[in-house]
Amino acid sequence: MHHCTRDYRRGERAVSTCREACGCGPAAAAAGHGTRKPAIDVYRGDGALHVVAEVPGFSPGEIDIDVNSDSLRMSGRRSAPGEGLGRTFVRECLQGGFSRCVALPGEVDAGSASAELENGILHVVLPLAGTGVTVRIRPE
Repeated sequence: MHHCTRDYRRGERAVSTCREACGCGPAAAAAGHGTRKPAIDVYRGDGALHVVAEVPGFSPGEIDIDVNSDSLRMSGRRSAPGEGLGRTFVRECLQGGFSRCVALPGEVDAGSASAELENGILHVVLPLAGTGVTVRIRPE
């Protein structure tokens, strides 16, 4: 399973572009690169897209977010929480990295995007670019 969500209105081309941008396309698979993918929810409301991701144990400085008009890439890297404490007997805590790329279901204003991390939940707000706005035009 790839790390990109599929937007049926855009088709395979958007998904392929997103896969390559986030490093989960065929080239990455061939090189053996793999990272975990956080669970996400995507909402549309209040003139924006809201992407909510579970990233427990990460601090803001360990997360990178790249946004363009039609895709979002979130990634992060950290060491194991108990690194350096001694010999490991059981290791279940998330370590290493994560990466998630989302083909967005509408164009966004990337320059106005914002993000907040609280209690392991990353909330990215992506204001919609003028699309979807109804404008009334009077004939002259």
